[in-house]
Formats: sequence, structure tokens, C-alpha cells
Amino acid sequence: MIKGIIFDIDGILVDSEPLHAASIVEAMRIVSGKPIEFQPQKLIGLSLAETLDRVGIPKDCICELKKTMMYYYLEHLNKTMIRCGIQKLWQKLVRQDIPFGCVSSSEMKICKANIDLIELPSVKEIQIISCECLPQTKPHPLPYITMLERLGLSADEAVVLEDSDVGITSAKGAGIENIYAWPHGLSKDQSYKDAGKVIQDITEVPFIREVLLGDGKVK
Repeated sequence: MIKGIIFDIDGILVDSEPLHAASIVEAMRIVSGKPIEFQPQKLIGLSLAETLDRVGIPKDCICELKKTMMYYYLEHLNKTMIRCGIQKLWQKLVRQDIPFGCVSSSEMKICKANIDLIELPSVKEIQIISCECLPQTKPHPLPYITMLERLGLSADEAVVLEDSDVGITSAKGAGIENIYAWPHGLSKDQSYKDAGKVIQDITEVPFIREVLLGDGKVK
């Protein structure tokens, strides 16, 4: 029986992947004065360190580039990026006392900024695993294994929402089978071959549909 939900953050809670790409371009322009070209869809699911390595950022630029990217991202992040239905779903999860948490390859400051857009009651502490929390990040299964432990769930009691093959591999490696891929504009290069189902709306997930329809504890 499903008892809880684990969310990816970038691309799932917030349609933030275009902003991440823009922050790289702008930071590179400011720090080095040079334009940079890359394919943002190739970077979905990667950590910041992996992204900068994949893009080919010179090592002597990385420290200043990270600071500039962070500033640009936080300045331009806004509520219009929250994906459809997420705010209502999270409010229902809190009201019904259903366990949920987030597993991300982003840095904790970015994770918290994204989550703060949803404006949940301050009494609710959201469980977050970011790239700094563990020695391994996605696609290694450790982030999802750890989140299951934090939420007190077994692998067959959790639903996962992901937007990347990297994240799906991580969740599947943790023994989770109820994995739903929720595409967005930059996820066209993802195969989603290991997802249980590819959805276009979160109400296609039976457990989520129950949560949204209910006011009490989901049976």
C-alpha cells in the first residue's frame, strides 16, 4: 500500500531547468566576458559540479561562476514556475499528515528557495536530501534509500515523481517501483524507459488523485 511521496525538485516542483541554463550563460558572460553554447536538455538531472564539468567551464572560473549563478538564479526564481497542481497537492499532504520529502542533485540553498515558493505552514519541516547531504548523489541509489529511511517508508510504500533518467535510475536502484516521469520542455532527450509510467498531469498518479480528493488520512 502506498503511504507517501518522494519528489525531485528542479523540473518537478518548479519548472526551473530553463532558469538554471540561463544562470550558466549569464554567469559565464559576467565572469569571463565570453559567450558559451551548450544544450540544456543534456544537463537534466545532473549536479552543479557535473553540469559545469559537462559544459567545459575552466577550473579557475568555477568558484566565482558558482556565486554568480546562485545570485542570478535566486533573483529570477518566482512563483509562476511552480508546476501545475503542486501547491495544492503539498497543502493536502500537510493537512492529511502524509509523509513526503524531496531528493535533489541541486545544492541545499537552491532546494530550499524552490520549496519556499510553495509557502507551506512554517510548522511543517520538509525532508530534503541535496547534493551536499551524502557522499553519493543521483544516479546512485543512496539518496532515495536515505529518504525512505527518513520518512519511515519501505520501497513499496512510496511513489516517486522524477523528470530525469538519472533520478529514475536512483529511485529504481533503491527498490522503488512506483516511479512516474513527468516531462517538461527541456526533458525531450530523456528516455524514461525505467519509469513505471510517463504522465502529463499529476492527477494521473492514483495515490495523488486520492490525496487531492480527500481531506482526511488516505486509506
